[in-house]
This record gives sequence, structure tokens and C-alpha cells, in this order.
Amino acid sequence: MSRSSVVFSILVLYGLLSGTAWAAQPPGDVQADKQWYVGAGLGRSHVAPDTDGTGYSLQDKHDTGYKFFLGRDLSRRLGLEAYLSKPGKAGLSPTGEVEYKDYGLSALYYFLASRHLHKGWGLFGRVGVGRMDNDADIPVSTDNGSHLMLGAGLEYGFSNGLALRADADFYDKDSRLFAINLLKRFGGRKKAAARPVAPADSDGDGVGDSDDQCPATPAGAAVDARGCEPDGDGDGVPDARDRCPQTPAGNAVDARGCVPVRDADGDGVPDDDDACPHTPTGAAVDARGCEPDSDGDGIVDSRDRCPNTAAGAPVDARGCKLLATIVLKGVTFATASAELVGDSRKVLDEVAETLQRNPGLRLEIAGYTDNRGSRKYNLALSRKRAKAVMDYLVGRGIDAVRLRAKGYGPDDPIADNATAEGRAANRRVELHILD
Repeated sequence: MSRSSVVFSILVLYGLLSGTAWAAQPPGDVQADKQWYVGAGLGRSHVAPDTDGTGYSLQDKHDTGYKFFLGRDLSRRLGLEAYLSKPGKAGLSPTGEVEYKDYGLSALYYFLASRHLHKGWGLFGRVGVGRMDNDADIPVSTDNGSHLMLGAGLEYGFSNGLALRADADFYDKDSRLFAINLLKRFGGRKKAAARPVAPADSDGDGVGDSDDQCPATPAGAAVDARGCEPDGDGDGVPDARDRCPQTPAGNAVDARGCVPVRDADGDGVPDDDDACPHTPTGAAVDARGCEPDSDGDGIVDSRDRCPNTAAGAPVDARGCKLLATIVLKGVTFATASAELVGDSRKVLDEVAETLQRNPGLRLEIAGYTDNRGSRKYNLALSRKRAKAVMDYLVGRGIDAVRLRAKGYGPDDPIADNATAEGRAANRRVELHILD
């Protein structure tokens, strides 16, 4: 590339970038914040001159390099930078050196850019034109000339205009420099338009802003010397909006200026007086805030299926008197196993609730099987199943001393073992109330 072509390319590049940058600048954006900058970098270079046909060979292609640069930020994303770089020397064998020097002009584009002009992290790429001037102390070709220059880097800018930059520059096919740089930006910020002076009395209540302790008083409201609406009972709610203007001092109040009455379950009985604070929504309650229980069996009337149970009689979860023997319908097990399956746990949860409501109640948990298999096997299986039910109830908080598990095997069938239906009925768990 000829020298005139390089100059022409630089001028065209600068003109295009400048026009694009200023055209892309949003109206009112800061245009002069630290626009000019200078910097220097130090790093490691890779230099590899072509030695073919010279009688020399490349011995050392790495050296310490440095560079200086002067730049101008055209916008938040675009910049133009002139540089002078000395990537270092390449060592040749048997003896000799080729020293590299490069200078040129490049355009920078910040792919990652902070909202504030070059403050914080920035990721950029660069493209430009350069001139390589090599100097050798032996008779080899130095391959001087113009070239395309490429690069990329990562930059972090501080609020004082200083910035650190790590970049890689590729000057030609045989020369590149990887450097850490320090740079400083200069320039002034375009001054913002003067803000209008706030009025002397923003809320128009007749008390100047400098003395107004309530500067947002509603228009037309009467105020005292402090610029605040009167509050006779001192509860924080101005008299004009206070529905309870004589609240005793120290009480917390709601937006109306009244002491709030808390009723979490909405049954009309304040929480402080509510003996049953979690009554279902819409349920009728007595003066204590509890649903009625006419027969006093612990099951409220709305869920009591036996509302006239004799006083003191133990009842189940439906409010009905417990029978001496109760077959736990719905409690089933996996085949030949004591593992509870199906709705068993739901049924046993009701049993646990009944036991908790009747703390004096003691039970025998009796397990039964059909007549298939040996008596010894069925006795062992029925004991395991009764024990599984007991363990579940203990896990639900029932004291183990109130429970006794026993297996009866095929004894006391309640149906005919000759049919599948009868055998299914005989495979059961019963609760026997103990005196």
C-alpha cells in the first residue's frame, strides 16, 4: 500500500467515523465528557520476520514491547486513535536482529459500553491502517510498508478519567503486541440548563418553604404556624380527616384516626376476646367467638352427625358415640405385607383426632386375615398389620401406653371365607375400646 493511499484512507476513515458518531449522538447527550485521552502500554510481543533465502533462521520471536497512543472519543461507542508502537526485536541465527516499529491510525468500536461515557467496563474492537518500519543489523529484507491493522481489547474506566485497558494489536502478519495499558481522558462536561428556582411557598399555604414543616399540605387546608394541619388528639391524622378526634394519647390508629379493631377470622368477635380465633368464614359463633356445640361432645353442631350425644360419652370425628368394636373400613395393606396403602392414612388421621379429643380412651388394635395360608403365617401377618396401625397413630402424637396391638389371624371371621367378597371382609383391622 502506497503512502498516499494510507493518508487518504485515514482521512476517509476519520470523516466517516466523526459524522456517524455525531449523527448518532442522542439530543441532549453529553458530548464533551473526557473526549481526548493519552496513554501508554507495556506487554509481550510476537515478531517473526521472513528469513527464507537469507541464510538466517529465526531464533527468538518473543520480546517485550511498548506503545504510546493519543485518542479522541467520538461517542459512547466510537473512537479514533493514533499510535506509535515498538513491538521489540526478533533474534536471528547465527547472529543478528530485526527491530520493529509501527505507527498508524485506528478506529475503535465499543461492543459493550456503559451508560456513562467510558466509565465501567467496555469491550471493543479496532481496525485501522499502519506503517511498519523495520531496522536490521544484517542484510535481510525488512519488509517495510503500509498494512491493515486489527485489534480487540477490554477496558475499565474510572470516574476520574483514568482507565485500564488490556488489548491485542495485530500490525501485520509477522508482528503483534499483547499489552496492558493505562490511559487518561481529558475534557469538560456540557453544562446542564439552569433549573428553575422553586417558588417560595410550594404548597401555597402561606408558610414559606424554608419554615414549612409540612410542605405538601393540600390546597385550601387550614394550617398552623409550622405549615401543618391541626391535629387535636396528636394521633398523626389531621382533624379534617380524623373520624375519631378524641383518641387517647399513645394509641395506634388507622388512616381514619381510629383505634383499629382486629378480627382475624371476621366472625364479629375482636381477637382479644375470641376464644376460637380461626373460625371458618361465615360460620355462626357465640359470644366467645366459637361455633355452638349443643351436646358438648367437642364436635361443633355444623359437623355433628349425632347432635344429641349423651354428656361425657366418647365420640368419633362425626360426633357419634364410639361403639365397643369399630371396623376400620378403608384401612388396607399391600398383598402379604403390613404396608399401608390407599386411603388408610386418611382414615387413621380421623382415629388420631378422636383419640386426641378423648384423652381417657384406650384401644386394642386387632388385626385379622382370611383363612388362606397357614395359621402360623396369618397370625404373624395380622400382628404386623396391627402394629403398623399402632405405629402410625403414635407418629400422629398418641401416647403408646393408650394403645395395644394384637393379631388374631383367621379367628372370628365376619363373613364367609368361601367367597372372594367374604375373604376381603375378613381381612380387616378393628378397634376394641378397653375399660
